[in-house]
Amino acid sequence: MKKLLSILATASLVVSAPLSVVACKDKSENDLEDLFDFDNMKSNMIADINTIFQRNLKNDFDKVFFISDQTDYFEYDYQTIRAHFNDFNNSSSIYYKSIESSLKYLINWDKVESEVQRTIVTNPNYKQLLIDGQNPLKNGYDLKAFKFILKADSNAVTIELEVSSDVYYQDKNGAASYETIKFVSQITIFEDVNVVDLFKEVQDEYLKQFNNKDNANSFRFLSNKGNLNQTAKDITTDQTINNQIKDFLNIVITNAGQGLVTAESNSLKLQTSQNESDDSAHTYTDEKFYWSVEGGPVSILKDALWGDQQQENRFIEETQKKDSTTFSKATNPRIANYDALVNSHSGMSRLFNFYNLNLKYSESLSFKDLEQQGSQFELDVQKDQKTIALFKTSLSNIKLKYGNDEFELPKIFIEVRQDVLFANTQELENQFWNDSYYVVKKLFNFDKFNKESNPELNYYLNKPKTWNSYDVKLPFIDYVDDLFEANQEALNFKNNLNLSTNIATPLQALYTPLLEFIQYNKKGDIYIFNDPKIRWYPPSLKVYFFSNFSSNRGLTPSFQFGSRGALAGLGEKTIWKFITD
Repeated sequence: MKKLLSILATASLVVSAPLSVVACKDKSENDLEDLFDFDNMKSNMIADINTIFQRNLKNDFDKVFFISDQTDYFEYDYQTIRAHFNDFNNSSSIYYKSIESSLKYLINWDKVESEVQRTIVTNPNYKQLLIDGQNPLKNGYDLKAFKFILKADSNAVTIELEVSSDVYYQDKNGAASYETIKFVSQITIFEDVNVVDLFKEVQDEYLKQFNNKDNANSFRFLSNKGNLNQTAKDITTDQTINNQIKDFLNIVITNAGQGLVTAESNSLKLQTSQNESDDSAHTYTDEKFYWSVEGGPVSILKDALWGDQQQENRFIEETQKKDSTTFSKATNPRIANYDALVNSHSGMSRLFNFYNLNLKYSESLSFKDLEQQGSQFELDVQKDQKTIALFKTSLSNIKLKYGNDEFELPKIFIEVRQDVLFANTQELENQFWNDSYYVVKKLFNFDKFNKESNPELNYYLNKPKTWNSYDVKLPFIDYVDDLFEANQEALNFKNNLNLSTNIATPLQALYTPLLEFIQYNKKGDIYIFNDPKIRWYPPSLKVYFFSNFSSNRGLTPSFQFGSRGALAGLGEKTIWKFITD
């Protein structure tokens, strides 16, 4: 489990500064510390840059994927390449250098740099990662060694190529570092212009089939799960989606290729990820009750945790309401008449809905990729009310057979909808609140105590059997999963919707800093903290539906019991404890 930073933003908050938080030390100190989730933010920035990099280079090279040797792109025809084949694969030869120059001429690098400048450099969330505010692709690109593959039966030659670029950023210690991103493609040069036309016909039909409105909007994956990483993996192996794609490929070959070209779809490769997804949540949720104030929701919650089933049902039902008195459910300030739009549809959740998803997708890099490809994918409020996420999914490694030679179609994209199995998204939201409540209740073993045995409602956890390092500061990231694995009931509720959790210290309404260490003693006291010299507030367990809550800066629904207790340090009173014999 990665270290996570969740920043809750109010409806009026405009992000205009790098992510930083106020760390409360002793009562006499308040220092500003840059405690933001570096690894997550770095991954997001590199992923965004890579999307821009891939899209632009794909646009440059797809138009020369299949070409005739009579075009002006290259100096040499097929017969010359065949006659000097070894020289063309020798990086020191004049033939190789000529092709290298021609390939570089195809790359519109200024366009890549310009889009990165507009999208990345001006993004305030990435400011702390930039080196003196410079473009992360400041050193340009490198056309890696490419090779020629002779396909003599077809009188053709394929050039396999790789373009790379180093993404520079400032690491945690302020030093310059980089990660390399790569783009791969190929160009096939045919001697016979009629064969070129044949392959271009297949390529055009391929795009036509996957871009047309009916087919582009036909891919749906049914799941109630909120873990976008796992859903992405499940999509790539989903038999229904794979069979749909293969059916469309059969239509491509039937409509084009004149019976001379066949497709091998068993090699088909689907790829997607959480970074390629857009979800339907925007609004954050925040508890309305305070443990130090008696009466109202907190009294209902206390009675529920002490075993009053009627009060427990009352608390959950109240939390599920759109105008809940237990949790605030903020509107999306970027959508006019948000509540009126949501309420105009029966069963539409205020938290997970079409309008949030449509806005996110329209502003995403995925939208630009599909738009450039010519896809007619579009969301429809009447048809997509059960859609909670979109996954841009690439199709690659599709082989074409022509005679005894094998060729490849270029990579393209489809959007896969994730639709819930519930009747509507309000039912999903209700289940989220129900399961989240029980995740927290079961993890802290409130069922095993009553008002007499646990009057302060301490958080009693099951101690993992392998934990025997008493009074030792341990890295929390390496141990947090064990806490859930030691409590099967809590894990079952967590897994029902594949919920995500984060244990953090709520210092202010808008900030939740990282927690790095855990320490416990033989009395059962548990301390989760950043610095043993700093006094901290008791950690809070947050439960999220979507797994991308950190990259969303907290603008996604969560459930928690809220902030409890006063500042404390190691050895002082704590509400976090292990059940002891």
